[in-house]
Amino acid sequence: MEVPRARTEGEAKSFGKYRFIAALGSGGMAVVHLAVVHGPSGFNKLVVLKQIHPEYSEDPEILGMFLDEARLAARLSHPNVVQTNEVGHEGERHFMAMEYLDGQPLSRVLRRLQRHGGLPLVMHLQVIADTLGGLHHAHELADYDGSPLGVVHRDVNPQNVFVTYDGAVKVVDFGIAKARNAVTHTRDGMVRGKVAYMAPEQVLNDRVDRRADIFAAGVMLWEAATGARPWKGVAEPTMMKALLAGEFPAARGLAPEIAEPLEAMIRKALSLDRRDRYATAAELQGAIEAYLETLGGRLPPRELGKLLSTHFAEERAEIRSLIEEQRRGCNGAATEATLPVPVLGRGIAGEEDSGERRESITAADSQPHLESAGASRPTVLSCVPAMPAPPPRRRGRLLAFAGAILAFAVVVPLALTLGKAPPASASTAAQPRVSVAAAATIPSTVELRISAAPAFAQIFLDDALLAGNPFRGAFPRDERAHRIRVEAPGFVPRVEIVALDSDRVLDIEMASELDRPGPLPASTSVARPGRPHEPKGDFELLTNPYTAR
Repeated sequence: MEVPRARTEGEAKSFGKYRFIAALGSGGMAVVHLAVVHGPSGFNKLVVLKQIHPEYSEDPEILGMFLDEARLAARLSHPNVVQTNEVGHEGERHFMAMEYLDGQPLSRVLRRLQRHGGLPLVMHLQVIADTLGGLHHAHELADYDGSPLGVVHRDVNPQNVFVTYDGAVKVVDFGIAKARNAVTHTRDGMVRGKVAYMAPEQVLNDRVDRRADIFAAGVMLWEAATGARPWKGVAEPTMMKALLAGEFPAARGLAPEIAEPLEAMIRKALSLDRRDRYATAAELQGAIEAYLETLGGRLPPRELGKLLSTHFAEERAEIRSLIEEQRRGCNGAATEATLPVPVLGRGIAGEEDSGERRESITAADSQPHLESAGASRPTVLSCVPAMPAPPPRRRGRLLAFAGAILAFAVVVPLALTLGKAPPASASTAAQPRVSVAAAATIPSTVELRISAAPAFAQIFLDDALLAGNPFRGAFPRDERAHRIRVEAPGFVPRVEIVALDSDRVLDIEMASELDRPGPLPASTSVARPGRPHEPKGDFELLTNPYTAR
C-alpha cells in the first residue's frame, strides 16, 4: 500500500515562511498541515498549521468563526491547553500556527489499549484531572479590562484531549467554544458538539456555562470507572430524550465494584440540574486528586508516556522516517519542496470508526508521532542540502525501513554490549579450539522471544528497553547470564535470568499489585475495576481536530 501523496501536482508545498511536511486533514472550513517554520541559522520548528479554505476567505460567517477561534486560542496559555504560536494571514489566506503535539488523542489511546486490559484507572483519572486544569484556565479567562469572557469549550470528549509521549495532557480544539466577545454566534436550532457528552441544557440549545463542560468531564469519568461507553449502540434521539429526563446510565449498574467516592463524583458531575454539579472544573479536579491520594497518589507523567510509547512505537517510527525524508528536501529556505506532500492516513488498521459518521479527517487523529523532547519543548530540525526526489515508495517498504532503524537503534547497542567477551583467563586459554568446519555449523546468534502479560508491560534486557511486547530479536550467542525485567503500572515487577546459549522463548505473567499483601506502594497504579475476563467496552476511534472543520 502506497503512502498517500498530495492529490494534485500543483498543490503548494509551502505557505509563507512555513514549509509543509504532511497533510493532516481537510474539513468543510479549513485544511491542516504539519509544517516546518524556518528560523535563523538553519534551525526550524515543527508546527501544526491550520488554514481557512481560499473560497471562504470572503465568507463573513465562516471567516468570523475561524477568527473567533483564533482570537480565543491566542489568549489561552496553560500547560494543559494546546499553545497557539501565531495567528495571521498570507495574502487573503488566514491561518493559525499551533504547537506540534508529539502523542495521541485520548480516544485513540483508549481504543488501542482496550484489547490490552484498558488504560489503568489511576492514569485515566490523572488525564481527566489535567484536562479539568486546562478547562478551568479557559473558564477563568478574562478580557483586558478584567471582565470574564465566559468561555465554554462545548465539545469536551476523549477526541479533544491529547496525551503526549512524555505524559503531558492537552485540551485541543476550541473551534466551537462559546465566549462573550465572539463575533459570530450559533444559529438558532443548531446544536454543536457530540451528543454523548452533552449536558441536558446543551441538548436543548439553551444558554450554557462552564458547568456544561463539567458534565462532559463527568461522562469521561464514567468511562474511566466502567471501561465502557454509556450510550453504545443508542440512537441520538433516544440518547437526547434520556439526557433531558436525567436518566443517565448508572455506572454501578455496569461495574458494581466502583468505589463509593468515585461513584459519588460521577453522580454529582452528571446531575440533571447544573446547580447540583461541581461549581468549577477546579473543584472537580480537586475531588479527583483527593481520590487519587487514597490510591497511593499520582504517578509520574513519564509512566503514562512510557505506556503510550510502547503501544504506538510503529506510528512514531513511520512518521519519523517520513519527516526525515522530507527534511532532506529542505535547504533552509522557504522554497518549494522537492518531494510531494504526503497525506497521512486517517486511521489505524483494525481501529477504524465503528459507527459514528466521520465529518472530516482532522489534525490530531492523524497527528504525526515523532520522537522529540515533548510538547513543552518544540521539536527542532536542522536542514541539509536539498537532494533529488526519490522514487515513490510503498508503505510496506517505509514501515520496514522505519522498523530497521528502530531495530538498529535497540539491537545493535545491545549486541555490542552482549558481544563483549570476559577477560581471558588460564582456564579459557586452555580450552581446545573448535575447528573451522564445526564452527560453521553453529549459528553465531540466538533468537529471543518474550511475551509478557499484561500486554502493555515493558520488557528490559540488562536494563535496556526492548522494542515492543511481544518482543522477538536476534542476539550474539554467549554463555553468560542476562537479566530480563518486566514492568507495568499496577503490577508486581518480574525478573528472569537467562543465558543466550540457544534460542529462548519466555512467557511471563505478572501479578496485580492488588494481590500483593499489605498497603499499596505510593507510586503504584491501580487497575480499573470491573470483571477481568470481560471486554472493557468499545471506545470509538473518533476524529480529533486541532481541527479541520
